[in-house]
Amino acid sequence: MAQQNSTPTLSNSNSATSVSPLGHESSPKNDASSPLAVLKLRYLVKKCRDEEKIKSDLVSKIHRLKMFSRRQSPEQQADINALKEQGLVDDIKQKFPQLVFRRFALHEVRNFFVELNRADFGEWFLHERVDHIILYTTYRSVFPALRFVKTGEGTFKCSGFCFDIRFGA
Repeated sequence: MAQQNSTPTLSNSNSATSVSPLGHESSPKNDASSPLAVLKLRYLVKKCRDEEKIKSDLVSKIHRLKMFSRRQSPEQQADINALKEQGLVDDIKQKFPQLVFRRFALHEVRNFFVELNRADFGEWFLHERVDHIILYTTYRSVFPALRFVKTGEGTFKCSGFCFDIRFGA
């Protein structure tokens, strides 16, 4: 009698099928050991490294600009410390003792600007707006400045010294 409930079995033959061509070797152009493939692989690796370096350099530049805009770069900190050691603020206060205590008319602030340029403190510049006047100079990577704020009486009072002024838009 014949078996009616037999299960079909798959043979383990190594025959070639259309999905998996067994017994065929890869073509020489796809051979990873060929000189052309090695050169192509080296080129791709170098290209990836170059792209990573460009990205890394860009990120470093952005980070430096952020630190610079926040006055936190090592270069700026060193320049501010050098200005403090030189005693720039004390020298200005000593040369112009009236600076801190009195109020200035607009023309007096401009006269002070001229006197400041005549003194031995470098070249100063004037930044004038309706509500304030800033007298500033340059020292390496920073911009030391004196700020004069307009009071209610139409005069200006020196509101202080800043080691690195930034102008808004």
